[in-house]
Amino acid sequence: MAYRRENGRTHMDKLIEHSLEFATKVLDYGISTTVRDPMDKNFAVIYNYSLIDPGPDDPASQPHRYLALMTMARFKQLDLLKHPLSSAVMQEKWTKFAITSLLVDLIFYVLFLTCLTIFVMDQGPLRPTEMDEQGCRNTSAGMKQPVNATSSFGSGSGRPKLTNWRIIVEKSVVTCLLLIRILLELLKLIHKRLSYFMSIEVYFYLSLYFSTFLFMYPPDSEPCMWNWMFGLVSIVLAWSLVLFQIECVSFTGLYSLMFQKVLASLVKVLLIFCFFIMAFAMAFYSSMRSSTPFSTVPYAILKTFDMTVGELEFVTYFVTADYGSFQTAVQCVFTAFVVIMPIALMNLLIGIAVGDIEGITRDAELQLLAIKVLH
Repeated sequence: MAYRRENGRTHMDKLIEHSLEFATKVLDYGISTTVRDPMDKNFAVIYNYSLIDPGPDDPASQPHRYLALMTMARFKQLDLLKHPLSSAVMQEKWTKFAITSLLVDLIFYVLFLTCLTIFVMDQGPLRPTEMDEQGCRNTSAGMKQPVNATSSFGSGSGRPKLTNWRIIVEKSVVTCLLLIRILLELLKLIHKRLSYFMSIEVYFYLSLYFSTFLFMYPPDSEPCMWNWMFGLVSIVLAWSLVLFQIECVSFTGLYSLMFQKVLASLVKVLLIFCFFIMAFAMAFYSSMRSSTPFSTVPYAILKTFDMTVGELEFVTYFVTADYGSFQTAVQCVFTAFVVIMPIALMNLLIGIAVGDIEGITRDAELQLLAIKVLH
């Protein structure tokens, strides 16, 4: 292990990449016992980490710290990552270093999510009768809260200040926690540099922080309608991204990653089937415009997507409704739609989710171990 090629690769790297059997035997040599009888009181297992983690002073770790587990994760060698020696190294590093940072990150996220949810529940969007032309609270219509007007976007004219101490505290806490979350992301960026942007979940988190900032801005005033539009995005993302937060937890991480795999497959399938959705939506729009759900192109697309998951409402829109000379054509298009979308698409999705469950489980397990290695 004290030898590293000019390209930074060691002999162990070559074994991991090309010879799983020999790499496994090498790892086996790193495990020994004090006595043969496991029932003996002096029995203990001794792990020699030098084969896969020689330490920072080893020549193989110059100029960068060598860790064979990263090579295993890069080449997706699940069996080697699950080897007792690899598991022991991961467990020790996880206990000493990673678990603290992940726990701090999780605690701050839970606090942020809780405070954001409480703020949304306590404040709530305005009713149409309570809004002025700018979408802010109409204080001139006999509202109890005083107004201290200043400008329109942010500290705009007619925007009332917060006076309820509970709402003020909730908004202040959310803003502070948002700043802490942004600071943690900056620390990750400094540590990972360009590799920080290689993960798709980063963009979801950045979208969350951006939408939350616009939801809370300005911090001393009540949110107007445009704030609540960003608040809608913020609360949906905040709860959805719990999926990423729990992916490192042992008893939930595997299922979280499996769900992400299935969701990724679903998105790929829908990218193909969106052409069918558009095709049928335009057909329904051109022939069924007299029905409210198909009166405009956006409504027709949404209704077609709704019909794809089973809300066909056949009697309402295809029997009772009269489309004149289009009646037969509409029913023929509807028949083709039922065969292609609810039947073919749903069976395909079930096949993807259930048919390859072993592959999805294996990929999720590999990704879970890779996450632990990289942390």
